[in-house]
Amino acid sequence: MKNTIILLSLLASTIALGQKGKKASNAKEDTALMLAEVQQKLVEAETTFNQYRKQNIEENRISKEMALYGTKNVPSKAYIEPLLVRITHDVTVSIIFPSKIKTIDRGVDLIQSKKVDGVENVLKIKAEKPFDRPSNLTVITEDGQIYVYTIVYEVFTTDYAIDMSKANNGERKVSTLNPNTKVSQRENKVNFEGSGMNSEEIAQLSDKILSTNFKVIDSEKEANISMVIKKIFVKDDIIFIPIQIINGGDLNYDIELIKFFSEDKKEVKRTVKQEMEMFPVYIHNETEVVDKNKAKTQIFAFSKFTISKDKYFKVVLYEKNGGRNVTCKLKYRDINKAKYID
Repeated sequence: MKNTIILLSLLASTIALGQKGKKASNAKEDTALMLAEVQQKLVEAETTFNQYRKQNIEENRISKEMALYGTKNVPSKAYIEPLLVRITHDVTVSIIFPSKIKTIDRGVDLIQSKKVDGVENVLKIKAEKPFDRPSNLTVITEDGQIYVYTIVYEVFTTDYAIDMSKANNGERKVSTLNPNTKVSQRENKVNFEGSGMNSEEIAQLSDKILSTNFKVIDSEKEANISMVIKKIFVKDDIIFIPIQIINGGDLNYDIELIKFFSEDKKEVKRTVKQEMEMFPVYIHNETEVVDKNKAKTQIFAFSKFTISKDKYFKVVLYEKNGGRNVTCKLKYRDINKAKYID
């Protein structure tokens, strides 16, 4: 505003000086009148703008009150508590998820994100360049989990690798109004592509399978550790495979991981036996330890698949820091004879 007045003053002075046939006194009077008129118009314009701004603020306030009237606040237990991740532009942060990554949403493009080639459950993130305001990152995985992060830029970070399977002991915390209160939930419902079910419905069916006692399809034993695969079930393009681990020893059995493969039965001459790793979309009753002289049953849910007669469905149980690894192999008919579950 002040700059405008100064420019107009200079312009008026130039015009006054350039006038011919007028006396200096008349030129000064004309210039003064012109400046007074311009200043008056500027004051009127500023007054009009301030009135408009106040009116706009009032209208926004009324609109907000009308929108809030009769609208409930989101319950505190429905908020997913974000996890803080610090990134920088010259260090890559790797986030490891328990299941395949389905979708990624970044708050700003300054957050660079990329899945690791050939690995479907590892996400690499870094900053394209420094940014001041915190942003967010949301990741949805095939097991139906939603992971929410607050992303901040730091000049230096030691958040090199984050294992989400170890966050909150497998539970997702949601925010509460009382900071001293912690609420946990096992999962957030997400519909599975190609299936009419979400993670909650799959969990309910898994509980139903756990409560039954169906026949054993295959079992193998290594030392005092047994792996038992029971009757397989199917519903809505989801295959449920119950796997029981029995610890008959006096030491706890720590599970490193359980892997699944589609493997050729025979090794063709001069060629390497082919195997393809398969990944569950959901794991129910997941556990990392089987206590001594105890048994644990987990349900592994897969997107519908079949195997041919010349292949096995191989399940390998690995012990953490140990050698008691167990392998079971299912034939094609074991999968094809899966029982429908309501």
